[in-house]
Amino acid sequence: MSNTIVTGAPGIASNITYLADCTPKLCDMKYATIDYVPNLYANEAFLGIFALFLVIQVILVCPYHTWSFTACMFLGLSMECIGYFGRMMMHFNVFLATPFLM
Repeated sequence: MSNTIVTGAPGIASNITYLADCTPKLCDMKYATIDYVPNLYANEAFLGIFALFLVIQVILVCPYHTWSFTACMFLGLSMECIGYFGRMMMHFNVFLATPFLM
């Protein structure tokens, strides 16, 4: 989708050829993956919180021997971290679909 040619499309600046070259100032947001620009600082904070919980969960597995619970929590917290990292990438270019597909 990022290699989509959008020259001459309505709402696109005349100097834009590919959708990957769009920015919110040059292209209409209807061509974006989402309709807003994600807040970078909030997503950094949530990524930090979930990463901290992930580290704490891995540390607590040894004394309490909760292997199954920790495996599930590890997978869930890892997915949350990947999702918030993708949202941080989308802050810089909401017209790319790659961070959304993470």
